[in-house]
Amino acid sequence: MTTLFCSHKLERFFGKVDPYLEPDYGNKFGNWNGHLFTIERKKFLLFTNDKTAYSFVLADIKKADLKDFDNLFKEALIRQLDFDLRINERQEIEIRTALMDLRLTKTNNNRSILGTMNEFISIIKLVVYQRGSPESISSVKLGYGLNNYFVGTKLPGSTKKYAVPKELMLALLR
Repeated sequence: MTTLFCSHKLERFFGKVDPYLEPDYGNKFGNWNGHLFTIERKKFLLFTNDKTAYSFVLADIKKADLKDFDNLFKEALIRQLDFDLRINERQEIEIRTALMDLRLTKTNNNRSILGTMNEFISIIKLVVYQRGSPESISSVKLGYGLNNYFVGTKLPGSTKKYAVPKELMLALLR
């Protein structure tokens, strides 16, 4: 079972989420935090893993896209992992199994992950500004840039002061 902690904005966008649920500490891949932000009237969703700070982005999301959110989340994560790490079939099955039961709940206010997410949002906004429009940006390329970025958070899987999310996720997949 995987828990997705939603920011207040994302919670309002979904309409209704479960009241606060405890994180699933036994989940090998950890839990996720999600946030909704807007750039040039386009809605973006950023999801960040709490063990690795590994992230992926969904761009230009509309309310109708959320009808099958579980599948949207899984497919976007698998696509990002395949782009970044070239995951094999066993790893994909393991991830899909871990995400079989995705629970949406209120924010857990994990300050280290929320700080990383705010930094990532600033980077995304800068990239959009440099490219000229949100339409000119690929979600997986944005995720690739974020996952190769040094983060200075104190993550459970990291023994160093700084870590690269892609390397931490790769260690979890082994």
